[in-house]
Amino acid sequence: MPHHGPEYYLKEAIKEHLATLHRSGAVMELPKPYTYMPVPYGYGKKTVDFLVAARKLVTVDGVEKRAKDATFLAIEAKAPGKKPTKPQETCLCEIEEAGGTAFWCDSFAGYLMNMHVLGFTALPRGPQPAPQRTMPKGKSAMIL
Repeated sequence: MPHHGPEYYLKEAIKEHLATLHRSGAVMELPKPYTYMPVPYGYGKKTVDFLVAARKLVTVDGVEKRAKDATFLAIEAKAPGKKPTKPQETCLCEIEEAGGTAFWCDSFAGYLMNMHVLGFTALPRGPQPAPQRTMPKGKSAMIL
């Protein structure tokens, strides 16, 4: 069995969560989010781990539901304590400058907090992660 590092398991957890992003209880609100994990193998433009089109949560007449239009979302997952490379930071900033939403994280709790703060998810039920501070990185930010 191959040995995988902590970044692999973080990416797998994010991938599983993104697959259920538009779920309300047992029902999947359509359209489902679009998720792409590019693997350029040295060809094409370098980018980040996840490119996603997803609808944010909005409150209309006191009822929380998904927005009509999707937001372009980019996520870079790093092993605990690691930071994005300069090209990854540049990519995250370019996506934000173009009107998308971008962040990086080095833990699943940080990922969930970013998704909540950015309006894609409600806070998860159960124990909440300890309060975390935001460290700006260009226009991109990471929850530590």
